[in-house]
Amino acid sequence: MSGETDAIMRPLLQRAGREALQRFRHVRARHKADGSPVTEADLIAEQILVEGIEAAFPGDAIRSEEGMGATGAGGRQWMVDPLDGTGSFLEGLAHWGPTVGLLDEGAPIYGALYWPRTGDYFHAEEGVAWWDEEPLPKIAVEAPTRRGILYIPSRLHAYVRLGWPGKARNLGSIAAHLALVATGGAAGALIPGGWKPWDVVCGMALLDCVGGEARTFNGDPLSIPAHSGQAFIAGNPAVVAYLLQPDRLRFFTDT
Repeated sequence: MSGETDAIMRPLLQRAGREALQRFRHVRARHKADGSPVTEADLIAEQILVEGIEAAFPGDAIRSEEGMGATGAGGRQWMVDPLDGTGSFLEGLAHWGPTVGLLDEGAPIYGALYWPRTGDYFHAEEGVAWWDEEPLPKIAVEAPTRRGILYIPSRLHAYVRLGWPGKARNLGSIAAHLALVATGGAAGALIPGGWKPWDVVCGMALLDCVGGEARTFNGDPLSIPAHSGQAFIAGNPAVVAYLLQPDRLRFFTDT
């Protein structure tokens, strides 16, 4: 079910996703100054999204990963990632796609994510989170078990000893990790430092609707403007509290 904002944004994300899917396995990447890849699919999808937002929400600011943004006069700011999971896209995997989020005075009030290869669509609006046409229930507050899934950074093994009793996975997309935590399919996610707002706004909007938590490693509730780029833990509150205990995440530099 779509609210007023999603009724506008869903066709844009689906169109951007279709354009990316047409180029799946048919494009080459170049690498930006920070080492991250970008493809023709990223650029075409971003143009669709930015132009659509500019037309539908004139006056709103837009920040987009590849730089096709716009300034705005008010406190509303769109965050656009035209292809979250470009690495997965290039590797032939499934969990990649356009994601957008809307901040109002720094708080996420809308988010959407579309996976063209699977057809899955997530969005959060007006206090309700949706997976396709089904509203998401509040996530269960359960301590970690051997069955619990934790999404982790792909290079976590290089710098952290992880005290987690269940399974660990990586899909190559921060937006995907947060969305699947919001569905209850995963217990939590470790989000590494260096993220940009467009990576997390949708996921935070989804989590806010289902009773999830996100905290920095210092235990502070995550604020996207105040903690931009800081590593954080997301999940049901019991899982977040568990992972914040001493020695659950032991960095190799620790003595």
